[in-house]
Amino acid sequence: MRVDVLLHLKRFRYRYLVSAAVLLLGAALLCFLSFNDPESFHWYPPCLFHEATGLYCFGCGNTRALYLLTHGDVVGSLRKNVLLLPGCIFLLVSIWKPRWVNRPAVMWSAAVVIIGFTVLRNLPWMPFSLLAPH
Repeated sequence: MRVDVLLHLKRFRYRYLVSAAVLLLGAALLCFLSFNDPESFHWYPPCLFHEATGLYCFGCGNTRALYLLTHGDVVGSLRKNVLLLPGCIFLLVSIWKPRWVNRPAVMWSAAVVIIGFTVLRNLPWMPFSLLAPH
């Protein structure tokens, strides 16, 4: 076989191996989370940004949202963090198609969404106060 074909096969196998490892680790963490309610067990790590500033970051509420999602409560999960589901999809796409994510337009769009969501969820007025993880 040619060297370039072997390198392509090696990269192809590596992508599948990394994807499988991430999926297995994620499944194990989801199983653990589904049996340990973050509202009851207070040994989950706190958000350092919230501890330091008192403001909600874009990830605040993700643990509680994932717990609710593992129990089938999609609406409750969206109340904790609206960006959880799009963030998970973006993460999976970035693992599977890293070249797509490395485009400047995608990176800038993600940054604008994250910063905009963080600012909006900390505003005290309706309807923005609904974005806070309650």
